[in-house]
Amino acid sequence: MSDYQFWSLRYKQQASWTIQTRNFIINQITLPPKANILEVGCGSSAVLDEFTELGHITFGLDNDLQILNYSNQHLPKSRLINSDGYFLPFKNNFFDLCFCHYLLLWINDPLKIIKEMSRVSKKSGWICCFAEPDYLSRIDYPSPLDKLGQMQNSSLSTQGVNLSTGRNITNWLKEVSLSNIHWGIFGSHQKVASNNFAADTEWKTIQHDLEKLYPAEEILKYKEIEQNAQNQGIRILFIPTFYAYAQKVD
Repeated sequence: MSDYQFWSLRYKQQASWTIQTRNFIINQITLPPKANILEVGCGSSAVLDEFTELGHITFGLDNDLQILNYSNQHLPKSRLINSDGYFLPFKNNFFDLCFCHYLLLWINDPLKIIKEMSRVSKKSGWICCFAEPDYLSRIDYPSPLDKLGQMQNSSLSTQGVNLSTGRNITNWLKEVSLSNIHWGIFGSHQKVASNNFAADTEWKTIQHDLEKLYPAEEILKYKEIEQNAQNQGIRILFIPTFYAYAQKVD
């Protein structure tokens, strides 16, 4: 499996986690039947294609040309653009909805991204941050999997991730002078399951984060502990993931 095949599957998995939250948000806001919609940091368009299937006019932007090329091989339905989210190549007041999904945690200056999203949004348009995790509040159980969580957090921080992004998004929306701000943490209901696809993909992601910082034998030790906890139905991994949405009124 290529890296882009893996990340495409990962993005689809993340999209499946948050679909109920997106449906809730879309039911709270008003979009015209054929809305102009932009996703900043679209990756393989796992989320954006949902809006295309609803009949909206969709645009996806990402600075990773290779993931866009990979998406183009799979007949994307959206207009995909390779560009920088700090300088969106669109005119002012064009989109009915601008959104991102697991993006701001990777951004050095998320406020600048949100300002750009606001600039290209229409008056009364919406800016949505559908999912941003707060790794500093994560729960890993049983011990010593709490140590595994600390190891992954350390790796993510080294990669440039802001571990406390989730708790900050509401303030960022306020700083951009947006109105009708709402926020929450998406549902934490989970079903105990052992050795399923989701658990396997989650472990592959953890392994990817750890392999450049920790010895292979240490990673394998934690993998065995993880699998045993999964088999016993006692593994708890909870990373509070925030959502927020707001309206442009000026």
